[in-house]
Amino acid sequence: MKKNILVRDANTSDILSVQRVITLAFETVRHIYHPSPSVSAKRPQIDGSSRLVALQGGLIVGTVQYTFDDDRLHLTALATHPAYGQQGVAGHIITCLIKIGRCHHQRALSLSTIRETGNIPIFEKLGFEVLLETPAEDVISVRGWQLYEVYMEREIKW
Repeated sequence: MKKNILVRDANTSDILSVQRVITLAFETVRHIYHPSPSVSAKRPQIDGSSRLVALQGGLIVGTVQYTFDDDRLHLTALATHPAYGQQGVAGHIITCLIKIGRCHHQRALSLSTIRETGNIPIFEKLGFEVLLETPAEDVISVRGWQLYEVYMEREIKW
């Protein structure tokens, strides 16, 4: 039986748990790419500003940072602890982001992902649509391949 998932704003006491979830979630793609040094220097904020956490059984099992970008709420580093994958964590986070977007009269949620990670079908199941694909510039391929950054959006319906 699945436990209830609670999504709330992050606070400063969440920092270590958030870092752990991000590290574990992104370890699953490190055999494909690494952020470039310039991106690594601009890591997502881990403090409570514009960050949500998802809790299951009192443990932080998911997180996302978001920013307001014109008429969109842009997601960065949506991460689910690998042990809690396919349990609805990301879906609960997206539902909360949609509510935030509506309150701020945003048109859509947006995100970028690397095609070669295989995450596009996951985001499509969460309601996102591919709008643009370009050669990735801010990541370094582990195998020396050309990687592609995919921009996706999910309309916020009223």
